[in-house]
Amino acid sequence: MPEKGSLVVFVTTARMAIPIKNAKISIFKPKTKELLGFRTSDAQGLSEPFETETPDVGLSLTPQNGENPSDVPFSVFDVQIDHPMYQSILIEDVQVFSGRKSIQNADLIPLSEYANPQESTVTYPITPQLL
Repeated sequence: MPEKGSLVVFVTTARMAIPIKNAKISIFKPKTKELLGFRTSDAQGLSEPFETETPDVGLSLTPQNGENPSDVPFSVFDVQIDHPMYQSILIEDVQVFSGRKSIQNADLIPLSEYANPQESTVTYPITPQLL
């Protein structure tokens, strides 16, 4: 039976002091950009969990030597967060481990009065865990 993990996105502004409601959260497969899930943040800035299949937890119990990149002990996703009053962000290579709820923080920057949110997206790459 495949193992599962989940991803929750916590959307805030002002250095995580103010939660953002109704942010649009899109979860993509890296490289192909295939849409796998869509969520909206609630009044506390939290998304509903996105549950997904993950590699065997046993892969995280032994050191990785980097020879086979497919032997990573986590699933990887790109997460796009959009809200009409804030700068959009793309977080690349978000990691989800088996049997765990991964929480991805997303601190959005307010847009200036006449800015177009589609013209300003900031990308944050996450480096893989070296286990």
